[in-house]
Amino acid sequence: CTDSSDCVTLISAVCDTIVTQKCVCVTSQGFTANANNDGCDYDCRALSEPNNGSVLYTSTIQDSVATYSCHAGFQIDCVTRRTCSAVTPKGWSGVAPSCIA
Repeated sequence: CTDSSDCVTLISAVCDTIVTQKCVCVTSQGFTANANNDGCDYDCRALSEPNNGSVLYTSTIQDSVATYSCHAGFQIDCVTRRTCSAVTPKGWSGVAPSCIA
């Protein structure tokens, strides 16, 4: 690549005109090269389980969905699902729920 316009097809990539002369992911903003090395993925990072509950997800990469549930005798307070977003605001949507008795 020679300038940023060469990297427009790779979401969240910029042209490294100084060292590699290739389109690279903006790691300082949480992006890494995807498995095919043809774009960048955003990692929302692992979620904490609520007290007296659990959270399930298969990935922490953008567009992943996390589903919360509570142990027997507890009820979820807030959302049951959150989605990982690579656009502003980046990260998991909403607020982590609680499990209340």
